[in-house]
Amino acid sequence: MWHFTETNKLLRFQDNREVVAGKTLSVTGQLVLCEHGLHACKKILDACMYAPGPYIWWVELSGKVIHGNDKSAATKRKAVWGYDATGVLREFARIVALQAVEKYWDEKKFGPFPEVTKKYLQTGDESLRSAARSAAWSAAESAAWSAARSAAWSAAWSANNKLLTKMILASRPKTKKKK
Repeated sequence: MWHFTETNKLLRFQDNREVVAGKTLSVTGQLVLCEHGLHACKKILDACMYAPGPYIWWVELSGKVIHGNDKSAATKRKAVWGYDATGVLREFARIVALQAVEKYWDEKKFGPFPEVTKKYLQTGDESLRSAARSAAWSAAESAAWSAARSAAWSAAWSANNKLLTKMILASRPKTKKKK
């Protein structure tokens, strides 16, 4: 299952314990989704919706476990491995945004898509990021663009979940086997 932390690897909500690969954390008391327990999601995109930061963890839940529609909570959670996935998450966001533009952008309604934004989405060139963001915000002011973006995201949720999972797994640091 998937769980995110900030890059400091600390739990939130005044808990402040550090998440460490190989270590199991536990809580006591009544489990309540979104309120009390050690949470994780089966789907990586669901975990992204709750992510306080870009540090991704593959975790195992145990003890008492309850399940909701998009996440679970448990009394015990073991962090198996994790890493700062900032670069992968940015690349994924660019890929998905470019796919949405190519599929849904209507030049007749909105005019040409800003070239600097398109180039940034294609390349990830950080020198273009600020200008691309400004141009994209101007373009996105249209309510129709917002609707198209929502439609693109909904239609592609499963495919995007598979893509991000593949990207995260492919880029995670390989652990050295102990001799």
